[in-house]
Amino acid sequence: MSAGRSLADVIRGLDPDGVERLLAARPDLALPRPLSLEDLAERAASPTSSRLAIDRLTAWERRVCTALAASPEDISTRRLAALMQADRPAVESAVGHLARLALAWGSDRGWRLTSGARQALGPFPAGLAPESPSPMPDADIDAAITRGGDDVRRLLERLMWDTPIGQVRDADRRGDGSSPADRALAARLLRARDAHTAILPREVSLRLRGGRLFEYPVPSSVPAWPTIDGPDPRADRAGLGAAFELIRLVEQTVDDFGLQVRRPLASGGLSRKHITAVTTALGSPTTATLVLELCRATGLLASDGRAWLPTIAFDRWASAPDRRRWQLLVDGYRAMAAWPDAGALLTPGEDVPWAAPMRTLLLDELRAAPAGVTVTGELLTARVAWLRPLWDTEDLPRRIDQVLRELSLLGFVALGRRSALADPDHEPDFPAHVERVIIQGDLTAVSPGPLTREVASTLGVLADRESVGGAGVHRFTADSVRRALDAGWNAESIREWITRHSDTGLPQPLAYLVDDVARRHGAVQVSAVSSVITVDDPVVAEALLNDAHARPLGLRRLAGGVLGSIAEPEDVVAMLRQLGHAPIARDASGEPAVAPTSRRARVAPVPVSDRGPLLDLHRLAEDLVRREDPEVLAASGRRIVDLLTAHQGDDTWFEVERVLDDGSPATSVARVMGIMSGSVRLQQRAAPAITVPLSRIVAVRLSRPSRRTRPVG
Repeated sequence: MSAGRSLADVIRGLDPDGVERLLAARPDLALPRPLSLEDLAERAASPTSSRLAIDRLTAWERRVCTALAASPEDISTRRLAALMQADRPAVESAVGHLARLALAWGSDRGWRLTSGARQALGPFPAGLAPESPSPMPDADIDAAITRGGDDVRRLLERLMWDTPIGQVRDADRRGDGSSPADRALAARLLRARDAHTAILPREVSLRLRGGRLFEYPVPSSVPAWPTIDGPDPRADRAGLGAAFELIRLVEQTVDDFGLQVRRPLASGGLSRKHITAVTTALGSPTTATLVLELCRATGLLASDGRAWLPTIAFDRWASAPDRRRWQLLVDGYRAMAAWPDAGALLTPGEDVPWAAPMRTLLLDELRAAPAGVTVTGELLTARVAWLRPLWDTEDLPRRIDQVLRELSLLGFVALGRRSALADPDHEPDFPAHVERVIIQGDLTAVSPGPLTREVASTLGVLADRESVGGAGVHRFTADSVRRALDAGWNAESIREWITRHSDTGLPQPLAYLVDDVARRHGAVQVSAVSSVITVDDPVVAEALLNDAHARPLGLRRLAGGVLGSIAEPEDVVAMLRQLGHAPIARDASGEPAVAPTSRRARVAPVPVSDRGPLLDLHRLAEDLVRREDPEVLAASGRRIVDLLTAHQGDDTWFEVERVLDDGSPATSVARVMGIMSGSVRLQQRAAPAITVPLSRIVAVRLSRPSRRTRPVG
């Protein structure tokens, strides 16, 4: 940003590209949509928005920002670098970044921090009090400290770095007490703030510090990655294998949820029994946690209140190529806000706000790292602590190790090195899918490679999976064959499918197993009935059985005048009412019950990659700059109301820019017919009159005959 007399002056001087860069760097400034550049400047200087921007600064940028807050206004870059005892180019770079963020404005001759940024950094930046009305000379400070003795020096040193405020009884007295606090107050080494607190004057603190602003230095650049020789082919292959394995684990886990009923807890999460089952199948708690939360984040699994089930999004995901499937998992991982020790798995409301930003930052760090570089938790912790100093807590190393394990499962890190999957433009070459298996004499089916979706789904019905991964192992058992028969298969179709997809044909032991289970299957039959319908008139009962519109109910005759349905009672009542009947619903005891009038729609969550487009910052920036056109008569709420009020009823035609219900902009050429409470009546040129809320009007300019407009009714 160029220099100006104020921050608003600087922002008004930006071109559309500059405004767009500011909005991209500080997204909160764009929501809600600013009405003008003046409005944008006010938001940028507010303490709340400034705090959000400061929280995203690196350790060095935050250090320079704090130094500006602790320095006099209009301090030059040279003086600031000398005060910080730092290299001038590093200070210039950080100050320039603060200026681009609209946290500071000025030039190398003098910089100013915005009032909002100063407030966000607190009343005592760098632990320094404001300048004293009458500061003591350095010689007087040295002499007073010498006279006070070691106990006075120790007292002052406790207030020297963190905060200059200390509690002192009767701080406003000026007697000749014998305590260190009394002597410090009498010698003006402390200044009474009120009756109970004293403050260490700025000049005394700086003298004790030896002129330094900060106790510990901060590096001006992020800790560097170690030197490497180049990409590591072994790490690339291992990373690709890990990513391929994760795809298979996700697919098989969701398939298992479709075969087994896993009801949610009252909180919405999974029970310990179900979590243990998933962990046992996947072999690791870390893997199970990542797979389950990835399935939720990408919308592959969802709860309808009764059970956790696969979604329609899973069917689309499963039919996509492996390359696309892996990318969707990565997109979901970026948005994954769950944390392993934050609560039960898949539990709504247990997410933590820092989880998704931390995962995104580390993923971006790996993408920007050199190919094949060694990746350790210690190095990542040091880099994150510099990039996001507010995250530098005792838990940071543990959190980094957790994310590093997750990135290893995604394939970004393998054998302790960065893999080629971390390259933004890398196209992973996953192995081709196969449609045939090898069936051995012990009734196991081994796939020589990843199976196609159709073959894998069918084999999952016919046999029990014994291992997960690309080349999985399935075992045919009596229970698995019975499961296939329950699903509608028969002995002949099972033998035919195995023969078609087996490189070893149909082994005789497997043929005996299929025939034996099929011979005993169906000796006892059980029909599923969710509802029982009693009909007094046999003609009505026969009509219902033959009505094509009633087929979704799955009606069957149980006895004379008694019908069974596979649908729930509330669905049966709703369908019969649509068919013109007046049914009475009864509960389990036979008493009349009121059927629910509506049910919740079972809609799967929208995957991350399918969410709507983001705000068009380029268009917003162009609109804001255009409103600074000299022909714009009003672009703020009060001025717009005053202008329209002054011209109501006359023949002045204006171009009124407003926002429609869908958020899109529109321009109407109109004159003001009248102002009402919160709205204005406009007579459009060659269009009907409209009433527009004043809050929707963003700019008003005089109409020019040559100006092209788009009237909107």
